[in-house]
Amino acid sequence: MRNLRIAKFGGTSMGSADALWNASRILASDPSSRLVVVSATSGTTNLLLKFADAEFKGDRNSGEKIFQEIRERHLSLAEKTGIVVASFPLLFRELEDLQRALRDAHASGQRQNARLLDQVLSIGERLAAEIFSAVLRADSAGAVGLADVPRDDLRRAGGTCHGRRTQDAHEAPSGAAADDRCGGWLARLRADVAVG
Repeated sequence: MRNLRIAKFGGTSMGSADALWNASRILASDPSSRLVVVSATSGTTNLLLKFADAEFKGDRNSGEKIFQEIRERHLSLAEKTGIVVASFPLLFRELEDLQRALRDAHASGQRQNARLLDQVLSIGERLAAEIFSAVLRADSAGAVGLADVPRDDLRRAGGTCHGRRTQDAHEAPSGAAADDRCGGWLARLRADVAVG
């Protein structure tokens, strides 16, 4: 048995090319860290909140401008690291789908939708995770996203997770909802569970 150490990097650690490469070096210096959790890049969560708010209010012009700012910010960050993030088109399409859902919510008179807002906010962490995974792969750390880990390996790590399967990718739940839907295995991983 070995202990699984979880490394957590905040938004500032994901916010620039230098910070991303530095976080990669930190992981390389600690071979016991095998699960990495990242926050959205610095400022992205606030932009996503403004994006959702604008769309809920029916302000399509502001919503579109913010969407483009989020898109360009992440494309620029990936370019500055010198990597290509193959999953970006899928994530940007998902954000466009959420934009349509927010517009539909506005058209139907909804001014709040917690589930939809959670889905929008999760995009920030997922964009950062995709950039950082690509940096780790380029730095020969052999990183894979949670969606790429075989379910049997997840079960051996302490439980099962029943995320929602989409057409192009598996989306793992996040936050407290993830702990509820995943039988608490994420919480056990956070506590450095022993894995076989």
